[in-house]
Amino acid sequence: MGYFNPLLKLPAAKAILALGATQRSVLRMLLMDLPKHANDEADRCWRSRKGGLAANWRTVATYTRHVAHALNQPATPEELRSEFALMAERLAVANGQLADFVEAARAAIPADEHPKEGTYHNWAWQIRVLGEDRRAVYKQLARAEERLTLEATA
Repeated sequence: MGYFNPLLKLPAAKAILALGATQRSVLRMLLMDLPKHANDEADRCWRSRKGGLAANWRTVATYTRHVAHALNQPATPEELRSEFALMAERLAVANGQLADFVEAARAAIPADEHPKEGTYHNWAWQIRVLGEDRRAVYKQLARAEERLTLEATA
C-alpha cells in the first residue's frame, strides 16, 4: 500500500476485514471506480469556482481509496482453507455434472456417431453438430407437411 491507512484504526474497519475474501474482493472492485468519479466531480466543481464542494469530492475520493485498500488486506489461512474447500466442492459437483452429460450423450447418440476422443469438449461438439442436422431435417419435414396440407386443401 505504501502509506498508513487511517481507516484501519476504526472499529468498522475491523468489521470490513472480517468479511470473507470473496466479499472483500467484490467490494474492492466496486470501490476502486469511485475515486475516479469523485475526482472528476471535484474537477468540475473547481472549474465552477465551488472550492468547498471540490474539497468535499476530493475527500470522498481519498476515503473511498482508503476503504478499497483496506479491503485488499491478505486473507487469513482459515479463509483460504474455506475458500479452497468451497472451490473443491464446486469442482466435484461440476465433474459430476459433466459425467452425467457424457452418460446421457452416450445413451442418446448411436454408437457409430460417438466422437473418436471422449472428451467433454468433443461430446458437446458432437451434440451441437447432430442438433443442427436434426433441426435442418425438422425444418424440411415441416415444409413438406405444409406443402401437403396446401395441396390437400386446393
